[in-house]
This record gives sequence, structure tokens and C-alpha cells, in this order.
Amino acid sequence: MRAHNGATCALARALTYLLLKAVTDSAHRGWASDRGAQQTQENTCRRRESAGTHGKADGVGYELIAGAFVVTFPFGAWRATTRRLSLRWFLAIHVPVPFIFLMRHEAGYSYTFIPWMVIACLSAQVLGAKAMSYWRARRSLAAEAARKDDVA
Repeated sequence: MRAHNGATCALARALTYLLLKAVTDSAHRGWASDRGAQQTQENTCRRRESAGTHGKADGVGYELIAGAFVVTFPFGAWRATTRRLSLRWFLAIHVPVPFIFLMRHEAGYSYTFIPWMVIACLSAQVLGAKAMSYWRARRSLAAEAARKDDVA
């Protein structure tokens, strides 16, 4: 079992912070203070709910879906390397969920946006696993070709 790497955790925290900051800054421009930010977020939520668009019309929803995809993709690749129904497999699927929830919540989207987030996360899991399988196959072919060159 691999030892815990503090640098990896710090990098993950920094990336999550930057991603959340990018999503929330694009959704709520011009925050002067925390109280102003809260009022701006409440006003934005009210506007979205009254318009019935839930944020998809202003373009931020697409950024949020892309963010969910980007956050979940590496976990799909990790899932492809684990044994099915093991603890690591379970963690590879469920660890990104709190980050996705925080992104959606901080951007001020209602529960009606969740199906789009689920679709993004599922597709990221599947494509991440496919990408890892493709990469492993290419790596083994390259290693086999290198062994043949060494023998010859």
C-alpha cells in the first residue's frame, strides 16, 4: 500500500480551491465582502429560480459541468486500476462527490441541476477508465516492442 503523500493532498486542495474560485467568480462578479457575496449569491439564485433556467442560460452551467467532468476524470482512471467492489474502487467513485456538491452549491444552483452533474460525472468515470485502459495497452505494447529490440 502506498504511503500518504502530503504534496498530492496539497495539490488536490489547491486545484479544488482554484476550480471553485473560477466557478464562483464567473458566477458572481464584483464581490466586495463576504456579506455582499452572500447577498449577490441569494439574488442570483432568486433570479435563476424565477426565470426557470437554473443558470444554463448565462453560460455558467456549462463551466460547472466541465468542472465536474475535469474533477471526476482522474478518479475514473484510478477506478480502472482497482479491483471491482473493493474499498479503492468505492473511493474512486465517491471521493469526487463532495467536491462536485460544493461546486454546485457555491455557484448557487438548485437541485434541478443535479441530473446534468450526474451525467457529467458518469461520463467522466467511463471515459477516464477507457483512457487508462488505452494508456496501459499502449504502454505494454511499447514495452513488448522494446524487449524484442533488446533480444534482436
